[in-house]
Amino acid sequence: MFPFAVVAQRHGQPIQKIFDTFSAIIQLPLLRNADDRRRNGSLGKRQLQEYKDAKRAMEKSQEAERKARLGVSRASAECGDPKKAHSNSKNPGLLKAAILDSARAIQR
Repeated sequence: MFPFAVVAQRHGQPIQKIFDTFSAIIQLPLLRNADDRRRNGSLGKRQLQEYKDAKRAMEKSQEAERKARLGVSRASAECGDPKKAHSNSKNPGLLKAAILDSARAIQR
């Protein structure tokens, strides 16, 4: 096993950054098929499928939350509470926030 914690401590970097760098160096050649460089390799296919599955699950949970908030706001509107009826704020998607957070972390 690679000593991620020791390397992170030695270089003064977070463990996640060391792990990401190590993963990029080791896994990058595995993302392409060895026989035909135009096609994705098995690791690339698997990672893309994991990303798509995570994205679908996130979108599904966001849709459920949106429907729940809509139900609460409708119930509040029926009860005559105008503050609760308009309390929904626009929420940027979790996926977009995660992508922006990771981009900010890379820039640091």
